[in-house]
Amino acid sequence: FKDHANKVYTARFNPAGTQFVTSDRDNNLFIWDYKQNKVIKQLKPPSNGFMFYCDYSPDGKYIVGTTFRNEIVVLDTTSYQFTDVQVIEPLAEHCDLGYYCRFSKTRPNVLLTGHEDHRIRQWELVEGGNLKLVETIEGHSGAVRSVIFNKNENRMIS
Repeated sequence: FKDHANKVYTARFNPAGTQFVTSDRDNNLFIWDYKQNKVIKQLKPPSNGFMFYCDYSPDGKYIVGTTFRNEIVVLDTTSYQFTDVQVIEPLAEHCDLGYYCRFSKTRPNVLLTGHEDHRIRQWELVEGGNLKLVETIEGHSGAVRSVIFNKNENRMIS
């Protein structure tokens, strides 16, 4: 990761294992060619807020990430254009971090995100790379730093 000058927050392979994405504290998002170990594309999220975490959609067509500015951003991996930005209204002042996002493995358009506002959100990735909020889950006493479906995908763990 010689191209990163600051902390790397996330690294995720695409489903084919041919590319991976990394994000850093300097608001950079890099798409890498795995075999050649070189950067294919360098981008900055639309709000210029660094991404804490990102994940490829199961079909590899999109990368979704959570940002320092409490946004969920969607990147089309063919055009390298951001197709959607969802801003999450903070629960309180200085509560603006989106920590985690994870796609379902069996339902390719379903995504979970975890936030500093103590909530989990379930999203549907619809045509054109846009996100539709399906459900907001409350009840945590602190920030949700990780969330994932169980093996059968009938429950989530956070």
